[in-house]
Amino acid sequence: MNFLVCDLSLVDRPKAIGPNDRFISYEDPDCDANWDSHIHAPISWHSYAAATSGRIVCAPKDNWTDHIKWSDTVLALWHYNPKIAMQAIREMKKLGKKVIGAFHENGDTFQWLARDVNWLVDFKNCANACDAMLTYPRNKIYKNIYPAMGIKSELLYIPQPYFTNKRSEYIMNPSARKGIYVGPKRKDMESERERRNWIYNITMATDLIGKEFGFIKEVFNKITTVNTSSFSNEQLTVQLNKLFIGCNIEVISPLNYHAYLKMIASHQVTINLDSSDTQGQIDADSMFVDVPLYQPVDLDFRTDFGDLYHEMQNSSNEKGDVITSIMTEICTFNSVKKTIHDWSKSLPGSG
Repeated sequence: MNFLVCDLSLVDRPKAIGPNDRFISYEDPDCDANWDSHIHAPISWHSYAAATSGRIVCAPKDNWTDHIKWSDTVLALWHYNPKIAMQAIREMKKLGKKVIGAFHENGDTFQWLARDVNWLVDFKNCANACDAMLTYPRNKIYKNIYPAMGIKSELLYIPQPYFTNKRSEYIMNPSARKGIYVGPKRKDMESERERRNWIYNITMATDLIGKEFGFIKEVFNKITTVNTSSFSNEQLTVQLNKLFIGCNIEVISPLNYHAYLKMIASHQVTINLDSSDTQGQIDADSMFVDVPLYQPVDLDFRTDFGDLYHEMQNSSNEKGDVITSIMTEICTFNSVKKTIHDWSKSLPGSG
C-alpha cells in the first residue's frame, strides 16, 4: 500500500503555508530518522503516514500531484475551504485513488467555521466525495454530527498511532516522579479562552496536591505548565503563586519534542481536561511516557484520547493496565497500518 497524507487545508492560500508544512517521507521502516526535533516527530497527522511507511505533503507545495500519482490510498485533510478541497479529492478519485477524508482541526475551528451554513454544506459535499471519513480527532462528537449533517461516507475511528518502540527510552521509575503536569496555557485566542479549561486544570491540580491518586500514595507539591500565551513565564508564575498560596507552580516555555516528553515523564499525573475539538495530544504523550491521566467521573471535559482512557478504565471488560493496552495494542503503528490496509482492501474493485 502506498499511503499519502495530503493536507489540502491551504491549497487556496499557499502564502500561509509554513516552513514545517513540507513534504516528508516516512518510508524508513524504523522511523528513527524522523524521531528528531529538527524534522517532525511522527505524531498527529504525520503519525498516519509514519505508521504506513508513507508520505505527507501539503498542497500546493513540493510537487504534490506527483505524490498523489505515487499513492493508491490518500488521507485528505481540509480546513477553511472544503469546496476547493472537494475539487482536488474528485481529481484523486478520477485517478482511481481510495480517499479517506478528515477535518484538519485547529482548536475550536469546526464550531467557529460552522457559523457559516454554506461552509457546512460544502463540508458535507466534500465528505461525501470521499470513500470514508475519519472521526479522529473528536470521535465522540463527529460520529454523531457527521451523519446528522447528511454525510453518507463510511465513518472510520482510527486513533492516532504512536511509534511505541521508543517508549522505553522515556518512561521513568514511578519513585522518581514528582508532581502534576498541566496542559499548556494557549495563545490568547477568543475561541480558546474557555474550552481549553486551563485555569480549571490548574485549580484541580492544586486540590490534588498531598492526596492519594490511584497507586500514588501522595501527589508531590509541584505543578508544571507550559506557556504559549502573551504573558511572560515570570508574570504567570508570580500571579499563580499569589493566587494559589503554598503551591509550587513552575511555568516553562515550549520544548522540543524529545525534551517535552522527558519533562512529562518526570511527573506523577497529567491534567488536561480540554473540551475543544482536539485529539488530546497531551493526553496521548502522557500515556506514551506512562504517566496516568486525571479524569474525574463527573467532569466531561475530556479529549479524544481522554475519552478512550476513561472508557477503558471504567469498562468491566478491561483487565490489566489501561495505558499499556492503549499504547501497545490500540495506538501502535502496526495496528493502525493493518486497519487502514484492511479497509482499503475491502473496497469494491480492490485486488
